[in-house]
Order: sequence, then structure tokens, then C-alpha cells
Amino acid sequence: LGSTIVSTAGKFGLNLDQAADSMFTIQSATLRGADAVRVFNAAAMLSVAGNADLKNTTELLARSVMAYGKHSTEAQHISDVLFKTQDRGIVVMEELAHNLTKVIPSAVAARVSFEEINAAIATLTTKGLQTTVASTALNSMLLKLTSGSENLDAVFQKLGYDSSATALKQRGLEYVMRQISAATGGAAYELQKLGFNYRDIKAAAILANDTN
Repeated sequence: LGSTIVSTAGKFGLNLDQAADSMFTIQSATLRGADAVRVFNAAAMLSVAGNADLKNTTELLARSVMAYGKHSTEAQHISDVLFKTQDRGIVVMEELAHNLTKVIPSAVAARVSFEEINAAIATLTTKGLQTTVASTALNSMLLKLTSGSENLDAVFQKLGYDSSATALKQRGLEYVMRQISAATGGAAYELQKLGFNYRDIKAAAILANDTN
């Protein structure tokens, strides 16, 4: 792996010590051999393309790969998704690296895809939320959708699902927000009736209205 670190660091103009630390972080996430090299190369490329610290892009990629149970061959796809989020949203890679990890555990538990949470972050930031606020609100909203409430679950029971959590797992975030939009018109006071609160209502309102 030593030659790989030197080669990749030279190719992307990276500090050799930082490159070595990056590989150590990846191996600490139980990625070894060719798997570690794939994640390392994707992190290095993302660091340069996104103008971000290699340590942060490495941690974000490694955590994403492991949390979603992805194969290392998908590291470059994950990197591409992150770069697209930076391109489409009002967010920089450093902000994604620091904030997206707040959302990933809840998203994985709810079976919401990596692509969907990134699309949501892009939308929320273009609608005026700072990345920190957007990620906190999105995480809280996912927790609400998975825990449900009597009124929220009723929306999806009418559609043939046991709960909002079941609909989320089976149909995805976009479908769920479209149905919430149909039920509430995206109005804050109607969303409150479904159980959304001050922590998550910003994300719920923006994403519900974005489906219109």
C-alpha cells in the first residue's frame, strides 16, 4: 500500500503525511487491500475536485461505504453523488463532510438511499437553509417519519401502508413527501397536525412544497 499512497499523493498533489493518515483512517474502518485503495483513490479525487481536506473526504466516504453496506467499487459513485450535491446545492464539500454524517445513520435505519439524502440536502440549501440547519432538520424529519404519529400514519394507511415508516422503506423519500404534500399542501400548520415540530418542520415544508 505504501507505493499506492506515494503514487496517488503525487498524482493529486497531496501531502504525503496526510495521504498516509487517510489510508490509516480507511483501514481503521476495516477496509483492506484493494477495497482500501479504491476508497482512498476516490477520497483523494474528491478532495481535489471539491477543494476539501483529504481527512474529511476520507472519513465521509469510508463512513458512507460502511454504513450503507456498499462494496468498495461503489466508492467512486458515492464520490460522484457528493460532488453533484455540491454542484446543485448551495453547499461546499467541507460542509457536507462535517454535516452529512449526522443524517446517514437515520437514513440507513429508514432505508432512505444515499442519493435521496444528498438530493434533499441540495434542495434544502438552495431554498435558503444553511448546511448545518438543513442536515439537522433532515435528520429530525427522518426520525419523525420512522417513528410516525397517529395522524401521520393515517395518511399512509389510506394508501395501503401500515405507517409512514413502511411507506418510506418501500417507496422512498420522494414518494413519502409527495403524499405529505398532497395531504397538507405543504402548509406549516397542517404539517404540525401530523406531528412535525420546530426541529424538522423546515425540512418537511421545503421538501413537501418541492414536489408540487
